[in-house]
Amino acid sequence: MFWSRLLVAALWLAPVECNLGVETAAADDECGSVPGSDGDCALHALQRRARSIARGGSARVARVSEHEGLELKSAFFVGSGVSPAVDCKATAVSGVANSDGPRAALYSSFGAGGGGAVWSYTALVVEDGPARAQVDLRQRVVLAVTVTAQFASWQLTPYLMNVEGMRDTIAMPFSFEARGTPDCPPSYCLLPKPTGEGLPDRVATPDCGFTETSALMISVDGPAEGQAKEVLFDITDLVAEDYTHFKVWASPSSLERRGFWQIPGLTVTSWGFHYATTAKIAE
Repeated sequence: MFWSRLLVAALWLAPVECNLGVETAAADDECGSVPGSDGDCALHALQRRARSIARGGSARVARVSEHEGLELKSAFFVGSGVSPAVDCKATAVSGVANSDGPRAALYSSFGAGGGGAVWSYTALVVEDGPARAQVDLRQRVVLAVTVTAQFASWQLTPYLMNVEGMRDTIAMPFSFEARGTPDCPPSYCLLPKPTGEGLPDRVATPDCGFTETSALMISVDGPAEGQAKEVLFDITDLVAEDYTHFKVWASPSSLERRGFWQIPGLTVTSWGFHYATTAKIAE
Protein backbone atom coordinates (compact mmCIF):
# COMPACT_ATOMS: atom_id res chain seq x y z
CA MET A 1 0.00 0.00 0.00
CA PHE A 2 2.79 2.36 0.95
CA TRP A 3 4.57 1.51 -2.32
CA SER A 4 1.50 2.57 -4.30
CA ARG A 5 1.09 5.82 -2.40
CA LEU A 6 4.78 6.62 -2.64
CA LEU A 7 4.80 6.03 -6.36
CA VAL A 8 1.83 8.36 -6.79
CA ALA A 9 3.52 11.01 -4.70
CA ALA A 10 6.89 10.70 -6.45
CA LEU A 11 5.39 10.81 -9.50
CA TRP A 12 13.34 13.52 -38.37
CA LEU A 13 15.61 16.28 -40.28
CA ALA A 14 13.05 14.26 -41.95
CA PRO A 15 15.53 11.75 -43.31
CA VAL A 16 17.71 13.75 -45.65
CA GLU A 17 17.10 11.65 -48.70
CA CYS A 18 14.67 11.94 -51.57
CA ASN A 19 11.81 11.39 -49.15
CA LEU A 20 8.72 10.82 -51.27
CA GLY A 21 6.32 12.72 -49.04
CA VAL A 22 8.57 15.78 -48.65
CA GLU A 23 9.82 15.82 -52.20
CA THR A 24 6.37 15.32 -53.70
CA ALA A 25 5.20 18.35 -51.76
CA ALA A 26 8.13 20.32 -53.16
CA ALA A 27 7.29 19.20 -56.68
CA ASP A 28 3.67 20.18 -56.16
CA ASP A 29 4.79 23.63 -55.02
CA GLU A 30 6.98 23.98 -58.10
CA CYS A 31 4.30 22.88 -60.54
CA GLY A 32 1.25 24.42 -58.92
CA SER A 33 1.90 27.79 -60.56
CA VAL A 34 2.31 26.29 -64.05
CA PRO A 35 -0.91 26.77 -66.07
CA GLY A 36 -2.24 23.44 -67.24
CA SER A 37 0.40 21.53 -65.25
CA ASP A 38 -0.26 17.90 -64.60
CA GLY A 39 1.39 14.81 -63.17
CA ASP A 40 4.17 14.95 -65.79
CA CYS A 41 5.41 18.26 -64.40
CA ALA A 42 5.53 16.88 -60.86
CA LEU A 43 7.31 13.76 -62.06
CA HIS A 44 9.92 15.80 -63.93
CA ALA A 45 10.43 18.02 -60.91
CA LEU A 46 11.03 14.98 -58.72
CA GLN A 47 13.50 13.62 -61.25
CA ARG A 48 15.41 16.91 -61.29
CA ARG A 49 15.59 16.94 -57.50
CA ALA A 50 16.76 13.31 -57.44
CA ARG A 51 19.54 14.14 -59.93
CA SER A 52 20.55 17.09 -57.76
CA ILE A 53 20.84 14.81 -54.72
CA ALA A 54 22.86 12.28 -56.73
CA ARG A 55 25.32 15.09 -57.61
CA GLY A 56 25.81 15.77 -53.91
CA GLY A 57 22.96 18.16 -53.21
CA SER A 58 20.50 17.74 -50.34
CA ALA A 59 16.81 17.10 -50.37
CA ARG A 60 14.78 19.87 -48.80
CA VAL A 61 14.89 19.37 -45.05
CA ALA A 62 11.50 19.73 -43.44
CA ARG A 63 10.62 20.10 -39.78
CA VAL A 64 8.41 17.05 -39.61
CA SER A 65 7.69 14.41 -37.00
CA GLU A 66 5.59 11.83 -38.76
CA HIS A 67 6.48 8.87 -36.58
CA GLU A 68 5.73 7.92 -33.04
CA GLY A 69 8.24 7.78 -30.25
CA LEU A 70 8.23 5.85 -27.01
CA GLU A 71 7.72 7.06 -23.48
CA LEU A 72 9.87 4.98 -21.14
CA LYS A 73 8.69 5.07 -17.53
CA SER A 74 10.52 3.43 -14.61
CA ALA A 75 10.16 3.29 -10.82
CA PHE A 76 12.41 1.64 -8.23
CA PHE A 77 11.37 1.11 -4.60
CA VAL A 78 13.17 -0.23 -1.56
CA GLY A 79 11.69 -0.33 1.92
CA SER A 80 8.89 -1.93 3.89
CA GLY A 81 6.62 -4.58 2.39
CA VAL A 82 7.55 -6.41 -0.78
CA SER A 83 10.96 -4.98 -1.61
CA PRO A 84 12.79 -4.23 -3.77
CA ALA A 85 10.15 -3.46 -6.37
CA VAL A 86 10.83 -2.43 -9.97
CA ASP A 87 8.53 -1.34 -12.79
CA CYS A 88 9.43 -0.29 -16.32
CA LYS A 89 7.04 0.19 -19.23
CA ALA A 90 7.25 1.62 -22.76
CA THR A 91 4.26 3.37 -24.33
CA ALA A 92 3.88 4.69 -27.87
CA VAL A 93 3.49 8.48 -27.98
CA SER A 94 2.92 11.08 -30.67
CA GLY A 95 5.41 13.72 -31.72
CA VAL A 96 3.11 15.49 -34.16
CA ALA A 97 2.13 18.99 -33.10
CA ASN A 98 -1.63 19.48 -32.59
CA SER A 99 -2.17 15.73 -32.63
CA ASP A 100 -4.73 14.05 -30.40
CA GLY A 101 -2.29 11.21 -29.72
CA PRO A 102 -0.75 10.57 -26.28
CA ARG A 103 2.12 12.82 -25.28
CA ALA A 104 5.44 11.90 -23.75
CA ALA A 105 6.40 13.12 -20.30
CA LEU A 106 9.86 13.78 -18.91
CA TYR A 107 10.25 13.43 -15.16
CA SER A 108 12.76 12.52 -12.47
CA SER A 109 12.51 12.36 -8.69
CA PHE A 110 13.92 10.70 -5.61
CA GLY A 111 12.40 10.77 -2.15
CA ALA A 112 12.59 8.74 1.04
CA GLY A 113 10.78 8.46 4.34
CA GLY A 114 10.04 6.02 7.13
CA GLY A 115 8.52 3.47 4.78
CA GLY A 116 11.22 3.43 2.16
CA ALA A 117 12.68 5.23 -0.84
CA VAL A 118 11.54 5.56 -4.42
CA TRP A 119 13.29 6.70 -7.60
CA SER A 120 11.06 7.69 -10.56
CA TYR A 121 12.11 8.42 -14.10
CA THR A 122 10.36 9.04 -17.43
CA ALA A 123 12.15 9.55 -20.76
CA LEU A 124 11.39 9.93 -24.47
CA VAL A 125 12.96 7.53 -26.96
CA VAL A 126 13.00 8.57 -30.64
CA GLU A 127 13.93 5.64 -32.88
CA ASP A 128 13.66 7.12 -36.38
CA GLY A 129 16.50 9.62 -36.47
CA PRO A 130 18.52 10.41 -39.60
CA ALA A 131 21.21 7.92 -40.60
CA ARG A 132 24.75 9.21 -41.10
CA ALA A 133 24.70 8.38 -44.82
CA GLN A 134 21.60 10.55 -45.28
CA VAL A 135 22.93 13.82 -43.94
CA ASP A 136 25.49 16.45 -44.80
CA LEU A 137 27.66 16.55 -41.68
CA ARG A 138 29.20 19.82 -42.82
CA GLN A 139 26.01 21.33 -41.44
CA ARG A 140 24.81 21.11 -37.86
CA VAL A 141 22.08 18.55 -37.21
CA VAL A 142 19.50 19.49 -34.58
CA LEU A 143 16.93 17.55 -32.63
CA ALA A 144 14.27 20.09 -31.68
CA VAL A 145 11.99 19.12 -28.79
CA THR A 146 9.10 21.35 -27.74
CA VAL A 147 8.26 20.97 -24.07
CA THR A 148 6.03 22.60 -21.48
CA ALA A 149 7.02 22.67 -17.82
CA GLN A 150 4.26 22.30 -15.27
CA PHE A 151 3.90 24.83 -12.49
CA ALA A 152 3.97 23.67 -8.86
CA SER A 153 3.15 25.52 -5.66
CA TRP A 154 6.16 23.95 -3.92
CA GLN A 155 9.87 24.31 -4.62
CA LEU A 156 11.18 22.06 -7.37
CA THR A 157 14.72 21.03 -8.20
CA PRO A 158 16.76 22.88 -10.86
CA TYR A 159 17.24 20.61 -13.84
CA LEU A 160 18.78 20.09 -17.26
CA MET A 161 17.41 18.37 -20.34
CA ASN A 162 19.70 15.76 -21.88
CA VAL A 163 20.01 13.62 -24.98
CA GLU A 164 22.31 10.75 -25.91
CA GLY A 165 22.38 8.02 -28.55
CA MET A 166 21.00 4.53 -27.97
CA ARG A 167 22.11 1.28 -29.62
CA ASP A 168 19.19 -0.72 -28.20
CA THR A 169 15.89 -1.15 -29.99
CA ILE A 170 12.92 -1.56 -27.66
CA ALA A 171 10.67 -4.39 -28.86
CA MET A 172 7.03 -3.43 -28.31
CA PRO A 173 4.99 -4.11 -26.33
CA PHE A 174 7.45 -3.82 -23.47
CA SER A 175 6.77 -4.10 -19.75
CA PHE A 176 8.99 -5.26 -16.87
CA GLU A 177 7.98 -5.93 -13.27
CA ALA A 178 9.89 -7.45 -10.34
CA ARG A 179 8.75 -7.81 -6.72
CA GLY A 180 10.96 -9.01 -3.92
CA THR A 181 13.69 -10.35 -6.22
CA PRO A 182 17.09 -9.02 -7.31
CA ASP A 183 15.95 -9.00 -10.96
CA CYS A 184 16.67 -5.80 -12.84
CA PRO A 185 15.24 -4.45 -16.10
CA PRO A 186 17.23 -3.76 -19.30
CA SER A 187 19.78 -1.00 -18.91
CA TYR A 188 17.67 1.51 -20.86
CA CYS A 189 15.12 1.40 -18.00
CA LEU A 190 17.68 2.48 -15.39
CA LEU A 191 17.99 6.09 -14.30
CA PRO A 192 20.94 7.82 -15.92
CA LYS A 193 23.35 8.82 -13.20
CA PRO A 194 22.92 12.53 -12.33
CA THR A 195 26.08 14.32 -13.43
CA GLY A 196 25.75 17.89 -12.18
CA GLU A 197 28.60 19.51 -10.27
CA GLY A 198 29.00 17.86 -6.87
CA LEU A 199 26.12 15.45 -7.46
CA PRO A 200 27.56 11.93 -7.94
CA ASP A 201 28.89 11.61 -4.37
CA ARG A 202 25.58 12.72 -2.88
CA VAL A 203 23.10 10.67 -4.90
CA ALA A 204 21.43 7.65 -3.29
CA THR A 205 21.64 4.67 -5.65
CA PRO A 206 18.76 2.25 -6.34
CA ASP A 207 19.44 -1.47 -5.99
CA CYS A 208 19.68 -1.87 -9.77
CA GLY A 209 22.11 1.03 -10.00
CA PHE A 210 22.32 3.85 -12.51
CA THR A 211 23.36 3.83 -16.14
CA GLU A 212 26.52 5.76 -16.83
CA THR A 213 25.93 8.60 -19.25
CA SER A 214 27.86 8.82 -22.51
CA ALA A 215 30.72 11.23 -23.10
CA LEU A 216 28.65 12.43 -26.08
CA MET A 217 25.65 13.35 -23.92
CA ILE A 218 24.31 16.84 -24.63
CA SER A 219 22.72 18.90 -21.85
CA VAL A 220 20.78 22.17 -22.21
CA ASP A 221 18.46 24.27 -20.10
CA GLY A 222 14.77 23.39 -20.20
CA PRO A 223 11.83 25.78 -19.80
CA ALA A 224 11.02 27.46 -16.50
CA GLU A 225 7.96 26.34 -14.57
CA GLY A 226 4.75 27.19 -16.38
CA GLN A 227 6.65 27.99 -19.60
CA ALA A 228 6.94 26.31 -23.01
CA LYS A 229 10.16 26.16 -25.00
CA GLU A 230 11.61 24.64 -28.14
CA VAL A 231 14.78 22.97 -26.84
CA LEU A 232 17.51 22.53 -29.45
CA PHE A 233 20.06 19.73 -29.17
CA ASP A 234 23.04 19.77 -31.53
CA ILE A 235 23.28 16.01 -32.25
CA THR A 236 25.80 16.25 -35.11
CA ASP A 237 28.42 14.25 -33.21
CA LEU A 238 25.88 11.56 -32.33
CA VAL A 239 24.77 11.21 -35.95
CA ALA A 240 28.43 11.05 -36.99
CA GLU A 241 28.79 8.04 -34.66
CA ASP A 242 25.92 6.27 -36.50
CA TYR A 243 23.30 6.77 -33.81
CA THR A 244 19.72 6.81 -35.13
CA HIS A 245 18.02 6.15 -31.76
CA PHE A 246 17.98 8.97 -29.23
CA LYS A 247 16.92 9.12 -25.60
CA VAL A 248 15.77 12.44 -24.15
CA TRP A 249 15.42 12.89 -20.40
CA ALA A 250 15.66 15.47 -17.64
CA SER A 251 17.87 15.27 -14.57
CA PRO A 252 18.62 17.39 -11.48
CA SER A 253 21.41 19.94 -11.77
CA SER A 254 21.60 20.36 -7.99
CA LEU A 255 20.16 18.68 -4.91
CA GLU A 256 18.61 19.82 -1.68
CA ARG A 257 20.47 19.22 1.57
CA ARG A 258 19.04 15.72 2.11
CA GLY A 259 19.91 14.65 -1.41
CA PHE A 260 16.29 14.47 -2.61
CA TRP A 261 15.09 15.88 -5.91
CA GLN A 262 11.89 16.48 -7.86
CA ILE A 263 12.09 18.29 -11.17
CA PRO A 264 9.08 19.93 -12.85
CA GLY A 265 6.90 17.60 -14.86
CA LEU A 266 7.62 18.20 -18.56
CA THR A 267 5.20 17.45 -21.39
CA VAL A 268 6.66 16.92 -24.86
CA THR A 269 4.33 18.29 -27.53
CA SER A 270 6.48 17.74 -30.65
CA TRP A 271 9.93 16.85 -31.90
CA GLY A 272 11.76 16.81 -35.21
CA PHE A 273 15.18 16.82 -36.87
CA HIS A 274 16.55 19.56 -39.10
CA TYR A 275 19.62 21.49 -40.07
CA ALA A 276 20.32 24.71 -38.22
CA THR A 277 22.97 27.41 -38.13
CA THR A 278 25.31 27.50 -35.18
CA ALA A 279 23.65 30.72 -34.10
CA LYS A 280 20.27 29.07 -33.83
CA ILE A 281 21.63 26.10 -31.90
CA ALA A 282 23.14 28.44 -29.36
CA GLU A 283 19.87 30.26 -28.62
